[in-house]
Amino acid sequence: MGLGAILRKVAALKPKRMRLAHWFCLIVFAVAVVVGASTLVWWGAIREALMDPAVPFQTWTPPPAPDYARPASWALLPRPGTETSVVDVFFVHPTTFEGRNWNGPIDDPNAVELLNRLMIPNYAGPFAQVGRVFAPRYRQASLYTQITLREDARDARAVAFEDIKAVVYDFCESRAGEHARAFLGDWSGALVCDDFSGYKASFGAAITEVGCMAHARRKFFDLHVSNKSEIAQQALAYIAQLYKVEREVKNLSADERLRIRQTESKPLLDALHQWMLLQRQRITDGTATAKALDYSLKRWVALSRFAHDGRLPIDNNWIENQIRPIAIGRN
Repeated sequence: MGLGAILRKVAALKPKRMRLAHWFCLIVFAVAVVVGASTLVWWGAIREALMDPAVPFQTWTPPPAPDYARPASWALLPRPGTETSVVDVFFVHPTTFEGRNWNGPIDDPNAVELLNRLMIPNYAGPFAQVGRVFAPRYRQASLYTQITLREDARDARAVAFEDIKAVVYDFCESRAGEHARAFLGDWSGALVCDDFSGYKASFGAAITEVGCMAHARRKFFDLHVSNKSEIAQQALAYIAQLYKVEREVKNLSADERLRIRQTESKPLLDALHQWMLLQRQRITDGTATAKALDYSLKRWVALSRFAHDGRLPIDNNWIENQIRPIAIGRN
């Protein structure tokens, strides 16, 4: 075969080879489009899988809790010489922890860098213009806990919340109601409290009274201790069932807590109320038993309010436990 014939054969094959290359490019492009579209459609699931700690919260050990007696446990503290500031601000920053754990340590480098670069100057900084700012570091729940409905995420958020619960103790030299009103100012919301008369003038359109079941229980407990009252014993049994429900719903969302309270706590409250009314008709006025029953009956709307709002606690025991060391040590 001569050279001319070979060149003619090569020339005849070239268009065929070009067509194969063209089809190959089209196939590669189509695959890239499909992969890209699938990534966009499933990005949420892919991102969630990449952020998943892959260890159940129940078998995972959280990082050490912050010690707020140490300055290192605070992202921001007031400067010396600002003690006379009129306003104190307790600033809790949003999550900056992006690691692949349920909760981050308070000294995670990436979280601290984002906190110092973005959150403190832009979000906490403006408050420093009007008062002292206290910004605690805490075991932040990871971003993954914000995008999943898993119970593990709820438990991780509970760890973070436990770190940053705050108690303000405002000491006054008397029990006059004016101090409570001055402290509350124009605040509005639900106030969980005992029967201290100083709060009464504040209740109305802006502030809703929420009773403390622990105080109601204490009346019956003291009555039972003093004379082994059967009525007190039965009341304590009813209240114990309410607290059993509260232990079950402690770490649930407010909506889920409300649902269970409505199905379990509300029937218990209704039964307890009817039982108290019946017992009160049989008891002579002025007796210790009558006083214990009256304490609850006169405040029943406030005492039962927690069953109608999943955000409300059944009592204010947590707050009282936090200030007990201060109250016991005062003169």
